[in-house]
Amino acid sequence: MAFEDLGSTALRYEMVGEGPDTLVLLHELGGGLESWEAVVPLLRSRMRILRYDMRGAGLSEKLRAPVDFVDMSDDLARLLARIGVDGPVFLAGCAVGGGIALDFAARAPERVRGVIAMAPAVSVSADRREDALAFAAAIEADGLRPWVRTAVERAFAAEVETDPVAIAAYAARWLGNDARSYAETYRMLIRSDLDWRLGDVRCPVLAIAGAHDVVRPAELVRATAAALPHAEYRVLASGHFMPVQSPALVADAIGAFISAQGV
Repeated sequence: MAFEDLGSTALRYEMVGEGPDTLVLLHELGGGLESWEAVVPLLRSRMRILRYDMRGAGLSEKLRAPVDFVDMSDDLARLLARIGVDGPVFLAGCAVGGGIALDFAARAPERVRGVIAMAPAVSVSADRREDALAFAAAIEADGLRPWVRTAVERAFAAEVETDPVAIAAYAARWLGNDARSYAETYRMLIRSDLDWRLGDVRCPVLAIAGAHDVVRPAELVRATAAALPHAEYRVLASGHFMPVQSPALVADAIGAFISAQGV
């Protein structure tokens, strides 16, 4: 693991693998680069893989002010430049990470060869925003422990067999989040609406839904795919946090998509 101070924030990251092509992994809200721990070994032999803790998450610098998708996309651009990753990259993101991947692809099309967006969080419907803001305030005031059981039950589908040790480890790591940073990142999503930017994403996109995802159901992911100019839609037998619950399925989907782009 390594760290870079980008001026506006400091990020923890890891780069592994070899090859001319780079895959960047973007984790979910409440996650960190560890969310990809079981996916990376399945892909590292064919390309370089960069994963990092987004600002406010993991061991990266915490948030003490509002943040937006522009900030998150700028962080990625600066990190790529700082560590010398030139040319277009592939992006794979889950949930909020999927939203950031799509936002970056829209803002910097010359830097992106393709996007794999798993249950991408691109907006919060108007009828849910008041409750969502109240939840963010409660997280900031009371911490994450009162919500951990509900969060894990919703994120990991009971229909999919999962190592209980892995789920317990995820829950414990989730509790390690900085409450204000979590709340500010959630408010970023509540305030934003990336739906209007989707038409600007010109690269190929694989939009993946979890068949048992109750957080961002398949119909929402299908609608996002339909708004993208060059998107393929696919459903995996998983829940919301697919890279943690179904790493082999995720690695196969990423690998097949990248191979289809001629890599």
